Amino acid sequence: MNLLFSCVGRRSYLIDYFKQSLTDSDCIIGTSNSKWASALQYCDKRFYMPDIVSEHYIDAMLQLCQREKVDAVLSFLDQDVEILAQHHTQFKAMGVQLILPSAQASHICFDKFASFHFLQSQGFNTPLTFIDLDLAKQALSDKQLNFPLIVKPRFGCGSQDVFIATNREEMQMYFHSREHMMIQAMLQGEELGMDICNDIDGKEVLSVVPWKKLLSRAGEVEISMTIDDPHLINIGIQLGKAIGQAGPMDVDFFKHEGAYYIVELNPRFGGGYPVTQLAGADYPNMLVRMLRGEQLKSNIGEYQIGVVMTKEYTISQANINPISQQYVNRE
Repeated sequence: MNLLFSCVGRRSYLIDYFKQSLTDSDCIIGTSNSKWASALQYCDKRFYMPDIVSEHYIDAMLQLCQREKVDAVLSFLDQDVEILAQHHTQFKAMGVQLILPSAQASHICFDKFASFHFLQSQGFNTPLTFIDLDLAKQALSDKQLNFPLIVKPRFGCGSQDVFIATNREEMQMYFHSREHMMIQAMLQGEELGMDICNDIDGKEVLSVVPWKKLLSRAGEVEISMTIDDPHLINIGIQLGKAIGQAGPMDVDFFKHEGAYYIVELNPRFGGGYPVTQLAGADYPNMLVRMLRGEQLKSNIGEYQIGVVMTKEYTISQANINPISQQYVNRE
């Protein structure tokens, strides 16, 4: 089996998790637009790709999949998921399984204003959100919103360019600080996360693991602990069915005034996933088994409670030329 991990970045631990369920004859192919992506050196083969926004990107991916006889593709980057998901048909015609959501589901997750409308329409709690500054000002006047407020990118990731506005002047300044910003009610309370794994067709929810965020920095979960919360698990089941993503999804919650609010949807392995792995859920093993044709039954609730995950810095020496064979349509 040949698995292609797109935009591998620094998630070397995910490669290790997958290798625990693969054989010596299986191959993990890593791609990046930077030869310094640290996870590349843990892959069996490595390729330097065009930027994901390049007009050559999809052709380069299709070419690579054909040449390396790729069986399945996963991506570790939100914008890459959004782009690849629009080309399911082309990859499927080559016999390549994209373990990604549909184009519609991907857009719902990537576009945070679309997420807001979708979650509201499905009956989930989510913070009130505006992309129109005048409507936000009116909501303040009508007491629908109150300061402080979150001002953040509609298509952002990793908590970049996220601001807290304490008055109208700050709100307006942050809103105009870059394109496609939005204004969102700021929730107070316990920060929670969740990993959900669907089957590779996106039809059945196989696993839901909720956890508490004990420490986060710059959008990256550094310490977390699995928890027992049947109500939150039930929300995860409903959400997995509603989104219908293939494989993993990472979800951010706030427990605000006794209710659970969904604030972020990431249809990929998230930075907090290791706690789910440590608790015994093992999504990479589930994906490998499904790709080999095994029909899995739901194992919701089958994880260890009270498992704590901590992250630490590790140092590795980069290979000055870690790229296998030739560059692929690098423009």
